[in-house]
Amino acid sequence: MTGGTGQDAPDTEQAPQTTSTATAPVVIDDSDYRIPDEWGLKEAYNDSESVVHHGDTLYIAGTHSLRDVADDLLIPLHLVRNSQRYQQALAALQKAGGRIKYLSGHSLGGAVAAVLQEDAIAGNLGPNYRGFREVRTYGAPLLHSDHIPNLHAYRRAWDPISALDGGAATTSAPRWNPHSYAGYNRTSSVQPITQQSDRRSNVFVM
Repeated sequence: MTGGTGQDAPDTEQAPQTTSTATAPVVIDDSDYRIPDEWGLKEAYNDSESVVHHGDTLYIAGTHSLRDVADDLLIPLHLVRNSQRYQQALAALQKAGGRIKYLSGHSLGGAVAAVLQEDAIAGNLGPNYRGFREVRTYGAPLLHSDHIPNLHAYRRAWDPISALDGGAATTSAPRWNPHSYAGYNRTSSVQPITQQSDRRSNVFVM
């Protein structure tokens, strides 16, 4: 009480104001997560399923088991869809639920990627996949890969596996093995989907 007023004095003591130093969590869209194809393919070769994905890119390994050697024989018969690698890649796409926009494959994995692009364009992969923005193949046993929309094929000089692909961009091998995926450092980048085609590719294997 204060003298003579008959009223309680106002409480002038206030709780100290604090300034929070915490910041809101930064949400990163993993579709922007880009790694070089060489890194992604290396992880695919080391993965038990021979396929991995980072962000919106699926990486598909080539031949590295006895089963793969047997499946290589399916390529010239146009039976890539019966291969274990195709089934592994298809399972990964379905698990991703439409998030995959780019494919990167080496050797057998490149042949699988090419067929997946054809199937997506034809509407055979369901509503989530109607054609990938870009498919990159390295040392793949393809013929006339330039006939497949949004597919960019790369090979090294003196690589016998991809020797008949006249549509592939050819460069010199940085190491002794011209069929290696080492040194391919391209990454996925957003680009428009071009006019589609239902022309099918031809593939071969040595």
